[in-house]
Amino acid sequence: MRIQIFALLYTPLFGLCTSRADGVEEFKFLSDLKSQEQFLKKNIPDFTPPEVKEHILRMIRWHHNKRRDHFAKKSSEIYRDPQIAMKLEESSNYAVSRQCLSQISKITIDAAANEAYARFVEDSTGRQGSGLLRGDYLWLGKYYECKGQTDATGNIVTRMCLAVLGETRNTTDGLYLGTCFPEICDENDVASYLELVIDDGSYATPFCAGEKPYSKADIAAISVLSILTFFVLVGTICETIFICMDLYYEGENTAHEKRKRSVPAYLLLCFSLIKNTKTLFNTDRKESTIEVLDGIRFLSMAWVILGHAAYFPLTTLDNVLDVLNFYITHFGAMVIVNGTFSVDSFFFLSGLLVTYLAMREMRRSGSLNIPIMFLHRYLRLTPTLVVVMLFTSTLYMRIAEEPIYEMRNAGLAKQCEQYWWPNLLYINNLYPKSFSDGCISWVWYLANDWQFFVISPVFIYLLYKHRFAGFVAVGSVLAGCIIITGSLASHYDIYPDVIFYSVLARAFLYIYKPKPILAALGEGLPAATYDELEVSTTTPTADDEGGTAFFSDIYARPWCRIGAYMIGMMAGYILYATNKKFRIKLVYVMEMWIAAFAVGLALIYGWWGDVKAVDVNDFPSVELSAFYEALKRPLWALCLMWLTLGCTFGYGGPINAILSWKVFIPLSRLTFCAYLVHPLVLFYMYTAVETEPHFRVNTYIYYYIAGLVLSYAAAYVLSMLVEAPMGGLQKILFYTPKGKKPWYSIFNINLETKSKLTSSLHSKLRADVPTLGTTVEMSTPHEKDFEVSSTAYAKAEEAAMSYDNHAATNDDEEIKDSAGSKSTTAF
Repeated sequence: MRIQIFALLYTPLFGLCTSRADGVEEFKFLSDLKSQEQFLKKNIPDFTPPEVKEHILRMIRWHHNKRRDHFAKKSSEIYRDPQIAMKLEESSNYAVSRQCLSQISKITIDAAANEAYARFVEDSTGRQGSGLLRGDYLWLGKYYECKGQTDATGNIVTRMCLAVLGETRNTTDGLYLGTCFPEICDENDVASYLELVIDDGSYATPFCAGEKPYSKADIAAISVLSILTFFVLVGTICETIFICMDLYYEGENTAHEKRKRSVPAYLLLCFSLIKNTKTLFNTDRKESTIEVLDGIRFLSMAWVILGHAAYFPLTTLDNVLDVLNFYITHFGAMVIVNGTFSVDSFFFLSGLLVTYLAMREMRRSGSLNIPIMFLHRYLRLTPTLVVVMLFTSTLYMRIAEEPIYEMRNAGLAKQCEQYWWPNLLYINNLYPKSFSDGCISWVWYLANDWQFFVISPVFIYLLYKHRFAGFVAVGSVLAGCIIITGSLASHYDIYPDVIFYSVLARAFLYIYKPKPILAALGEGLPAATYDELEVSTTTPTADDEGGTAFFSDIYARPWCRIGAYMIGMMAGYILYATNKKFRIKLVYVMEMWIAAFAVGLALIYGWWGDVKAVDVNDFPSVELSAFYEALKRPLWALCLMWLTLGCTFGYGGPINAILSWKVFIPLSRLTFCAYLVHPLVLFYMYTAVETEPHFRVNTYIYYYIAGLVLSYAAAYVLSMLVEAPMGGLQKILFYTPKGKKPWYSIFNINLETKSKLTSSLHSKLRADVPTLGTTVEMSTPHEKDFEVSSTAYAKAEEAAMSYDNHAATNDDEEIKDSAGSKSTTAF
């Protein structure tokens, strides 16, 4: 059975093929281009963006293609040969307009005569430079050197066109060559001219910078954003006036009471930048707040951005090989590669909060309004999501003008045109099959979280009414998730992804090694030059899905990701049942902290030995790999479970002090918006460029910090424009005057019969028998283990009745919203 190649980290394999015969690993390299292309096409994960796949195939073709020297020579002669224009005019195979041809001829002649503008035009054209053997296959030229060059008469004005030289027309698979042309030449003229100059049967597909007409979708996006901005301005002005009036009347009359405002005034104040910013930066906490979650939420989002900041530039870097070498030689890179655990952190937080908040509401009111829960959550998430989708598919393409920016991001708009509706139904993790084809594909998390939220009332009800049955139900789902994930990993021979990253990186580095392979590549690899390596006969067949199974059938599927959510629900129930107060013997506390740190570090760094000095004969067995794949995410959630409970129960020490730092409060409130916009920020940083970025550790740090800061700055704008106002409008929509029954109470599910646990707690309160100071061991939750004082309980009840002014404040203030807090979907 062949070891499946997956999770490619967007770097080409370049011919590595593995097979297993009689229990012995057999590693061979495909030496011919056709075999390599066939192998790559069937093993690049299907979630990989099309431009990345094309980049991989382009690089391998250019490694084999000796025409690159011919292209390099011809690209430097585009405006150097005065005979080219004459040849083009005499040829009937190349249709170039007479006006375009005339200006090209003049530039060619002026370049030979050393005219200044023509020299700039010639010099700005892309050509081969150094670094070809480190992965530099994008000859972009100098965009701003070309832009706007004019001759003495002012008739010639130039612009940059990025031409893709490939085997077919209308492709993005080929050599990228930046060329400077007169604006009068359209893309057909550019293609015809380049095909004549190159003259080797290649086809040119140009993408020229320039003004694009505004579409109806662009106008709609501008209108929506303008209306939102207008309301923000009006709301801010209204609140400024109200503040001034209140100050004036309070100064005139000490007995002045704030005047009642009309409903339209309250509607406008929902958009007030002053009010929403003040609420965002309010660091006051209720006594019942789970303080440690603020730090976990922000640091998890920072971890997500850390991984994406390393991944996104891989198709535009001029030294891809240096990135791969960094991965297999630096211990710290394991944090980047294992960044997917941050997603499980958010699943854990969602499960915890939805359980904790819903059960507090059930205790307060004795009922649970499930339809309103769903409506709250949908209205909380969807408006912000729609605005981001609309902006991405329209105006995002207009905030930069470089051709490489348009080429790299054009797919975002096309995907949203076709697959916008699965996002609104929150099924985009199931359709389309490859979630990378969906609109703003990174929101696959929201679909999973929504689906888990929809089924959560069943488990919440069972936990509240029948504790044992609830734990059996949650445990059964967790066990099912583990079994399904392990079975799929075993069926598809899924190995630890970090090991394959190292194998793929070494294969890539080997292909470009001019000397025989070094011993560092592993004893299982043949010590021969590239030309001597045998062609494998084990090329995958068309129905072999192993290379794509990890992402299509495991990574984004709800049945493989619900485990962390279930563990979060367990943690939420424990926090609710204990009222966040529980005594544990010190020896058990130390053991739990040691276990949590040991497991967490092992999950992140455990495979470092195989990554650093991989010996392919020592790969883990299929069974061990499937076992790891099945348990790694639930184990990570269990580590977070103890981190949350330990800190909340008062055993966190400096860890709790750091994670509960009040600076994290406003940052955590922006997490949802930061999650939505951070890929757009990173795409802009890496593609709105004149030349390819160059990887070094220090420059990566600069890009990461810049991406983190800019993502949260953009998140603030999005929050003030959409999320905070929509939350305020919800408060008005669901507002109920005191003494009146809510209009939505017809949907309430009454819970008149309390659970035995809850009844016992109330009995203790009535008897006024405090248990504070009692020390108990960690065991099966029971009434005698809980520490509740009448004062603490009363304060908790008082906090539960509070009704916050902002839709995105502290987690436990959203009692009316039950589980609708945006913090439950912070990723």
